[in-house]
Amino acid sequence: MAIKLSTHRCVDCFGKLEFNKIQKVFECPYCGRVYEKDMQFEKIQIDGLAGINDTARAVLLDIANQNFDSACKNLDECEKLNHNYIGTWIANICYYLFMASANKSDAKVYVAKSKYYLDQIKEERSNVEEDEKNFYDVLTQPEIYAVVYATFLNVGLLERASYIANFLEFDKILNSNLNKILLNICLKANAFSEVDQIVSNIDFIDKRYTLYEVLKHYPDTEQKISNIKHLFEANAFTYKDTSLVKKYIEETNDSSITKLEVMVQAFQLKMDIDISEIIDNILDEKCDDKLVERTFSAIKNVKLSETDAYKLLDYCMSDQCTSCKVAKAGIDTLKANGSIYEIRAQSIINLFNYSKLNIEEKNELVSQIFQNFRVSQKGMDLLSNFLLLAYEDDEENRYKVICPILEKSTSITLNTMTDYLIGKNKDGNFKIDISKLIFSLKINEVYFKGLLSNYLLNTTDSIHVVFEIIKELAAKKCDINQEALKVLIVKYDLSSDMLTFVFNMNIQVSNDLLEIYLKKAISNGTLNANVIAKLLNYKTNISNKTISDFILKVKDNQIKTNFIGKLIQNCSDLRFASSYTCSYLGHSIVCNFIQNYFFTSVDEPSTRFIICKELMNYKIKLSDDILVDKKKKSFKKYILENKSNLSTEVVDLCDSLGVFKMFF
Repeated sequence: MAIKLSTHRCVDCFGKLEFNKIQKVFECPYCGRVYEKDMQFEKIQIDGLAGINDTARAVLLDIANQNFDSACKNLDECEKLNHNYIGTWIANICYYLFMASANKSDAKVYVAKSKYYLDQIKEERSNVEEDEKNFYDVLTQPEIYAVVYATFLNVGLLERASYIANFLEFDKILNSNLNKILLNICLKANAFSEVDQIVSNIDFIDKRYTLYEVLKHYPDTEQKISNIKHLFEANAFTYKDTSLVKKYIEETNDSSITKLEVMVQAFQLKMDIDISEIIDNILDEKCDDKLVERTFSAIKNVKLSETDAYKLLDYCMSDQCTSCKVAKAGIDTLKANGSIYEIRAQSIINLFNYSKLNIEEKNELVSQIFQNFRVSQKGMDLLSNFLLLAYEDDEENRYKVICPILEKSTSITLNTMTDYLIGKNKDGNFKIDISKLIFSLKINEVYFKGLLSNYLLNTTDSIHVVFEIIKELAAKKCDINQEALKVLIVKYDLSSDMLTFVFNMNIQVSNDLLEIYLKKAISNGTLNANVIAKLLNYKTNISNKTISDFILKVKDNQIKTNFIGKLIQNCSDLRFASSYTCSYLGHSIVCNFIQNYFFTSVDEPSTRFIICKELMNYKIKLSDDILVDKKKKSFKKYILENKSNLSTEVVDLCDSLGVFKMFF
């Protein structure tokens, strides 16, 4: 039987026609005949296997052209020729699914019918067999392949869809309605590379519909941005489509980068997009630098509300803006449109808290802000408070940030100054210069009263920093109270110069300061001869326990020999425990304090001699009897009995102390 089909081949020479995009006509490259786009061609006689293939092909072409009546007649012919043929099954599936799409009221009926043929394929053929491949080979036209491909995607025959994709040339599908259907199915099937090809076929798609579907359903990627730009540049939307852009902005979860491209394109079309919508979407996440600059350029001449202006400023100061160039362009934009006169401190604080720019770039922005905008004194106080007390970074970076801000300040609050001085040390040696800047500001001198003592009682700074701050605060006529002086003397290993400076401040020294210092220093092993010498110039009172610890625990022989006499002199009543137990030459010995020192000390012999002589001067006897392994014996007799076991140094020490004399 004869059928009518559009083959896109010349009726004269049967050569394959080509489409002239400029003239919008078909042309035969062989004989030169010209055809209108949708004209019908001559009928072709069908018989044998070629007949069933061409009949099925005719069904698919009718479907592509939405000529469903003709498709139905040709489908009946397929059934008559061979109802078990793979081409017939495919034609049925395509026909019923496209009918379901075209006739929504009967969609369930058509889908059910298509399922019968789909089940046939799944039961009979797990793979694409030779006769099926031969069928695909004769389809020839892009529109037919598009129908089959869309159907396979829709019903989940993904392997077959992948196979058909090898034949499919999207840029040669000249049917805009078919492209629309194909677009929807590809979007639903996540076949996005195919969507990209459909979008690129710009002359044969419904551009407005395609742009809206891409905005709504395409995943948020760089390719989506490319597709959007391509469609906008092809005039897919006009200024009348503002509502579609707003709907996209409000309802989509796309990134700011993608939204921003849409908004910039919309802005260029003079769409009535509220500037706050642009700013809200800039603030979503990191954006392309060039895209942001385009946005700034677009809004440079737009007067922003204060709220919107601060949104733009806060974007420039946030971690979303990773380019100093972009941030500076944003600040220039605000300056150009005159939307802000005064900058809030919180905006600058956000820069240091959240921005990922480096310190040099942050300082550039701050410098630009101070050059172009005003910051109130209250704002400067808040900023100084944040940078000094809350800003976290390494010491060098803090220094680079804090000093330029303080140099622009005229005053500082008492609480900020005090909390910085006595708080946790964040700045190391940089604290010296920072503190000098603070002290140079306009501060009522009454605020300095008690500040130095408060600082010494609470600081964790190094001695170098402490001494420099002491000098600075001494110049402000700050004094040191007794508790602060005790902390200073006990806590730090002061040099002679530092001690001289501190004690030249006309301070009052309590008579227990040396006692307090010695207890701490002996315990920590940090005795300082300069401190002891300086404190011995004042009236002091040393306890028996401290002298005992000084003699028994201090390892510095020179300090012991230099100060033991003076320390004993400052003890009002030198007394020690009645007995001490020690071990010597393998014997357990119970003895008095001086004897215990003699037996247990590892001091140099000369030091031991001086210590013993000082103690003996205060009637503490080395000659008293001792208990040796629980037996009473004189010290002298014990020494003589064990003389052969004593070292030469101990024998010489005993001789120096007169142990071997008759009347010892």
